[in-house]
Amino acid sequence: MRDTPPGPAALPMLEYALSRLWERQERGWLTTTAYQELGGVEGALAGDAERSLWDWADEAERQALERIFIQLVRPGEELDAGERGPDTRRVAARTQFSEGDWALIHRLASTRLVVVTRRPTGRDTAELAHQALVGKWERLQGWVEENRKFRGWQEALRRSLRAWQEQGQPRELVLGREQIAEARRWISERVTEVPGEEVEFVEASEQVQQRLARRRRLILAGFAVLSALVLVAAGLAALNARSSREQRALAATRSLTEQSRQYANADPALAARLALAAQRISPTSQTRAQLLSMVSSPLRATLTGHTGEVNSAAFSPDGKTLVTSGNDGTARLWDMAGHQQLASLDGRSSQVQTAAFSPDGRTLVTSHAGWTVRLWDVHTRKETAALSGVGSPAVFSPDGGVIATAGKRGKVVLWDARTHQKIDELQVYRSDDGAWPSLLEFSPDGRTLAVTVTGHATSGSDKAAVQLWDVRGKRRTAMLSGHTGWVQSLAFSPDGDTLATGASDATARLWDVHSHRSLATLTGQTGTVFALAFSPDGRTLASGGQDRSVWLWDVRVRKAVTMLTGHTGYVDALAFSPDGTMLASGSGDATVRLWDMRVGRPLAAFAGPAGSGRPAAYSPNGKVLATGDGNGTVHLYDARTRRTLGRLTGHIGEVNSVQFSPDGRSVAASSYDDPTVLLWDVRTHRRLATLDRHRGAVIRVLFSPDGQTLATSGYTDGTTRLWSVGTHQQLVSISGTASWMAFSPDGSTFVTGGREFSSVQLWNARTHQLLGSLNGLKGLVSSVAFSPDGSSLATASWDGKLRLWNVQHRSLTTTIAGHTDSAQTVAFTPDGKTLASSGRDAAARLWDIRTHRRLATLSGHIGIVWSAVVSPDGKTLATTGEDRTVRLWDVQTHQQLAILTGHTGDLRSALFAPDGNTLTTSSSDKTIRLWDTDVFNDLATLTDKACTIAGESLTEEEWRRYVPDGVAYHRICP
Repeated sequence: MRDTPPGPAALPMLEYALSRLWERQERGWLTTTAYQELGGVEGALAGDAERSLWDWADEAERQALERIFIQLVRPGEELDAGERGPDTRRVAARTQFSEGDWALIHRLASTRLVVVTRRPTGRDTAELAHQALVGKWERLQGWVEENRKFRGWQEALRRSLRAWQEQGQPRELVLGREQIAEARRWISERVTEVPGEEVEFVEASEQVQQRLARRRRLILAGFAVLSALVLVAAGLAALNARSSREQRALAATRSLTEQSRQYANADPALAARLALAAQRISPTSQTRAQLLSMVSSPLRATLTGHTGEVNSAAFSPDGKTLVTSGNDGTARLWDMAGHQQLASLDGRSSQVQTAAFSPDGRTLVTSHAGWTVRLWDVHTRKETAALSGVGSPAVFSPDGGVIATAGKRGKVVLWDARTHQKIDELQVYRSDDGAWPSLLEFSPDGRTLAVTVTGHATSGSDKAAVQLWDVRGKRRTAMLSGHTGWVQSLAFSPDGDTLATGASDATARLWDVHSHRSLATLTGQTGTVFALAFSPDGRTLASGGQDRSVWLWDVRVRKAVTMLTGHTGYVDALAFSPDGTMLASGSGDATVRLWDMRVGRPLAAFAGPAGSGRPAAYSPNGKVLATGDGNGTVHLYDARTRRTLGRLTGHIGEVNSVQFSPDGRSVAASSYDDPTVLLWDVRTHRRLATLDRHRGAVIRVLFSPDGQTLATSGYTDGTTRLWSVGTHQQLVSISGTASWMAFSPDGSTFVTGGREFSSVQLWNARTHQLLGSLNGLKGLVSSVAFSPDGSSLATASWDGKLRLWNVQHRSLTTTIAGHTDSAQTVAFTPDGKTLASSGRDAAARLWDIRTHRRLATLSGHIGIVWSAVVSPDGKTLATTGEDRTVRLWDVQTHQQLAILTGHTGDLRSALFAPDGNTLTTSSSDKTIRLWDTDVFNDLATLTDKACTIAGESLTEEEWRRYVPDGVAYHRICP
């Protein structure tokens, strides 16, 4: 105990040292020798930091650890005589990290290397567990040394920023010209590690310096023309007044935008109001991006108040009230209109395990640790009865006449809900003090009760089974067995035909209640499934558990459609509102989150192949969507209504590539499992041709811009072939399989390559003559893209380099050190001014084509970023990743706008509809999904949706609290 340093990390450090010491115990004795070998309390933590961290993190997460840990250390300052002060740990605010890094920090807390402190203001912090890590952990010392110049500059910037803010943002305390130049250099190099607040300070300093320079020039001009002195003075006064107003508005906008980001998770409604206020005061690309971020997130509120794990959640029948129960010994009632706590019901115990409304909404039943069940009057919030000798769970029958509770010695005890008298018992397990019911769920008609049992007298197979009981006949009708772990959650579908079960084997299962057959096993989550809930229409099943996420499943197709993330603890409770528009999730992080079920979900999901091809395409007019599936069929859909227009058959196995002709009249497709390319008439669905000269699987099809030529690439025979679309005859066979191929925008040049290292060939698309090869490439080329005017070609290579080529001269224009691992894809914006790239280093990047400078590094994905595609208007970038997410970015501000989740496999490709209002993605989970991106294009729609989230305008009191002085009050919503 004497060796344990004081502070919030003392207990975790002591616990860690004792656990490591116990691993070295000798016949039950803890020895001084073992303690000294560990290095004491501090040495045990620092000595094992490397092993525990590297075992804990996967390869993708390790890439983020360096930028996190260097922010938790303050580099020593330079002293006299060339000496340097000691490096020390520092408390870092949540705002100094990206959302992805902050989520990783919460997980780091489990390693005891980092301590996270939650604050009521929402400005949470993180810090190293102890200074010993700074002094004794070699890897951290190496990271600090490598980043010393950057971090030293950043700490100096933060000191200047604090002084500027504390003194009321006077212009005398802004950065000087040389400081601004240095800041710009660091921001361009380390853009993802410089928070928005710091960037805005640099921008504000630059604007002040620019105004001062302009003012000096005006004054000098005034002295040169004395006769115009009065006019110049008047002009300067007007300019200063206008500039002052504009500066106040701009400063207010930046402040509100940053506050909106900070409140996004803690209070989404307030965050939306702040974002709308920023947009109203001074519209900028940053304010639009923040509004898009708010609208794209399904999170509508975070309810805080519990001080321990939230165990259950249930809506009242009218949907106006939510009840939650927790390990803090309370059940809490929440108003759903204002998201405010109405009451806290003290359970007088360490845990309130379940809470549920009666069907008429007048009574609340709660079950407690210590074998107690209580009844409450919802209106008066007073306890009306206590049922002793029984415990959790406790549930009402659907008609409200019976309360079922867990009893001792393997019994379910049934009570009259009106008189509170015991009326019956079900012996669900042999009479034994070591067994009792753990879960109870009535079927919607009240005739069947689903039961699980637990206790030290029960076996693993007992805990992994679900019993179905005829309540009236007091007999067991079925035993549902199939889980390989303990069943932890139950839910009946609204029609009563299906029972969902979740277990510690990381699966959820669907069962036919009548035949007692297993219908499906839902896989994908990691760890125990602690909570299940069906939507009121029965179409969606929500599951939550140990992986801290909520999965939404399409019950009909048995596929996950969306994954909701944000909780930092296990998800233990789920409940849909009666109208199905809201989902409540309770967690071990002591919060309840409310999710809007109308946001963040795909418009539609279709069956697709499991491979990494491009099995979806839009007709040029955007009215028809073609998708390929894993069974050799191409499906045609009305892109607006998603109604099926036709099925094009003929292929064997998985369709890997689909494309429309430029006139939209025909569609071509290829398959991994047969050597043919098929063409169909889009209107009549009649097969037009079978191109069968390849001697193995075909992996790509591509029409020329004029639609007269079709290019195909064979995988097995190693050839790329050009065909006449009119005659269906082969025009030429080119040796070499093209993993990718492209026509120039005018159709005159055809480029192939990809299967061989350093191989890119350019062909005359009309004469089929080889024009030449690109020299200077290193490594396999994974992607190419023509600039919109066709003068340049961009290539992405496995050496991480991006290269720009002059197409006419086939010469290298420049080489860009694009990615720290293989570069994956490249894409130009429609104006040709910006190049987007993605790579295996978990990043996408934007580049200035004229200067070849990096504009931004877009971080957030974990693992490979497979693709980056630009919307037709050039404003939005969509990236798809190995982490199963689609991320949308604002090309101008570089801000992340939305994360689209739900795919349960790698996302390999994405495609915008021609009007930019829909994004189509394909994944190895064998689905193709459509996402609504219309809100990104219409500011009026965006504002309306943000106002819906906000609920109301900022009040005048809120305006005074959050908006800087000098900006007049405005209503922001109708």
